[in-house]
Amino acid sequence: MGKNADKSIKNIYEEIDFLFEEVSNSRESIVKLVKQVNKLTSTIRHIQDVQEELIGEFNYEQPLLDKKSKKEMNVDEVIVEFLNKQKNLKELEKILEKYKDQITPGQVGES
Repeated sequence: MGKNADKSIKNIYEEIDFLFEEVSNSRESIVKLVKQVNKLTSTIRHIQDVQEELIGEFNYEQPLLDKKSKKEMNVDEVIVEFLNKQKNLKELEKILEKYKDQITPGQVGES
């Protein structure tokens, strides 16, 4: 029983050492991440300062960041228009399907 107890205690100490190393590694990773986040935050602040300076200097009211260019807005509008037309066509298909027996190809107006 003494050898088994010694092995168990040794295994417990090895597990504790392993966990201690993992915690230490995690702590180092967290410190690195915090430094990177701080660097990113400072860069974003710098960009915002430059943006405000340019807006003030050139009386430019539209911010350089957070706004879409006219081209991007036009693309968005085209996509929305396309989706709306596609939806309208599907609605028309449903209506035509409903009245397909009453429609005569080539006939214009009432007969």
